[in-house]
Amino acid sequence: MMQLIAGIKYALHEKSNKTRKYQSNRIKIESETSIECNIDGERLIANTFSIEVIPKGIQVYYNQELINKITMKG
Repeated sequence: MMQLIAGIKYALHEKSNKTRKYQSNRIKIESETSIECNIDGERLIANTFSIEVIPKGIQVYYNQELINKITMKG
């Protein structure tokens, strides 16, 4: 798990050939086998997941000082 977290912190996942980056307001993931997913602490198991961005559905707070502490730049 620590390797995964470190990889995300340094954006190593974006350089992996196993990772694809797309931008959309809606996505549907379908699989022949069940997929386990964690949504806000809830464990869900299904073959299909539909995810949609709700405009202004969540307020994101940007704090550069906090970001610097998390990334150990400050």
